[in-house]
Amino acid sequence: MSGEKRVRLSKPYVVSDKEVLSSFQEILSEGYFVQGRYVRNFEELFSSYLGVKNCVAVSSGTAALHLALLALGIGPGDEVVVPAFTFPATGNAVELVGARPVFVDVDPRTYNIQIDEIEKYVTKKTAAILVVHLFGNPVDMDSVLNIAQRYRLKVIEDAAGALGSLYRGRLCGTMGDVGCFSFHPRKIVTTGEGGMVVTSSHEVAERVRMLRNHGMIQRDNTKDFVAPGLNYRMNEFEAALGIVQMKNLSSTITERISLARVFEQKLGSVYNLEMQISNNECLNMHQAFVVKLSKGENLEVIRELAERGVEATVGTYALHLLSFYSKKYGYNPSDYPVAAQLHHKSLALPFYNGMTIEEIDTVVRCLREVLEFENRSN
Repeated sequence: MSGEKRVRLSKPYVVSDKEVLSSFQEILSEGYFVQGRYVRNFEELFSSYLGVKNCVAVSSGTAALHLALLALGIGPGDEVVVPAFTFPATGNAVELVGARPVFVDVDPRTYNIQIDEIEKYVTKKTAAILVVHLFGNPVDMDSVLNIAQRYRLKVIEDAAGALGSLYRGRLCGTMGDVGCFSFHPRKIVTTGEGGMVVTSSHEVAERVRMLRNHGMIQRDNTKDFVAPGLNYRMNEFEAALGIVQMKNLSSTITERISLARVFEQKLGSVYNLEMQISNNECLNMHQAFVVKLSKGENLEVIRELAERGVEATVGTYALHLLSFYSKKYGYNPSDYPVAAQLHHKSLALPFYNGMTIEEIDTVVRCLREVLEFENRSN
């Protein structure tokens, strides 16, 4: 790819470096680095955007999932329904509280949990359904909530990549008992690392606040430690970075959707490629742009793209194929066939705010070359 710049998988999008640096200087001069007024301001902005009263900032999206499960009282002896195709943190959080993640296969078009399969996995031990709006694509939440109501189950939304996505006019992360967000650098709002727990329950929110801060509560002027909590606090620098991005979130989302439409149009005629589909009445803000190969496997395509200067990666993982889960529970690859297929065939392409049409054209051209070569080789 001589003469052309390397196209990165993702780039954080911070509109105003000056505002961020000014905030950093203020934090340094004040000398209060952890869970102060910037964190509170970030929580308030997030709450205002989502229309949810309780937003609790934490150290990562994984921490958000862990705390959500703990705050809902889920633990040893419980089972939690989880999609078989997702980032490992979704299943890992369930394992960390001592419960068992019970996998359900995913839809080959949306990559989200197969709704009509969920009830087959509900037992007397089932305590919750943990759904993932994968890559920003909204899950059919009305159906999930109906199932949860019938069996008296809690619903946790892993909305790590779905900030701004809409399901029938409702923001993802706001419909279940608890919603969890991530601010990893590949997310639409990033704080470097960081996460948010959102809930309409004041009781759950207070428990999350207590658990994120070593199990501590304030009684009058006295601190007490009422549970073996964790250090899952967000720091002020992370919050300051997030605040700047929240102020421009609407325009960021608009641009992201526009870029996705350009990609869809340009990739429409590319051989051996299928794109993720959203259900009707949904708006996917596309945390990532993930496609599926009809033939061949993703690792070879990723290698070939890298040789052409285009960075790509796998979509995400089939949990039952990972060593920990396959060994602990004795899964076979055929147990969740769609997840297994996506594990080997899904491909995350470069996608970020500020991406140019020239960069998109480069990605499409290189991908077309690789797939045509793969076809000739077969």
